[in-house]
Amino acid sequence: MIIYCTVILVGAAISPITLIQGLLVKAIIFAVIHQAVLSWFRLFLMGLLLGWLRNRGRSLVPCMIVHFLHNLAVIVLEFVP
Repeated sequence: MIIYCTVILVGAAISPITLIQGLLVKAIIFAVIHQAVLSWFRLFLMGLLLGWLRNRGRSLVPCMIVHFLHNLAVIVLEFVP
């Protein structure tokens, strides 16, 4: 999912529009794809961070690490009392 959102959507969106607009579009799509209405704002911010990391580092590895750490934190916070 990260690869789809980051490479295809941001990569295609950056050329005809500004970088900020591309990142905003990618972040919105990232939040909506996850289908967690109560978490859309948090996922939108995560999408912005992942898009910024991808654009800055030109690599998906930092994005995948941050995504993994985010998911791990959500699981720990949800299941650990």
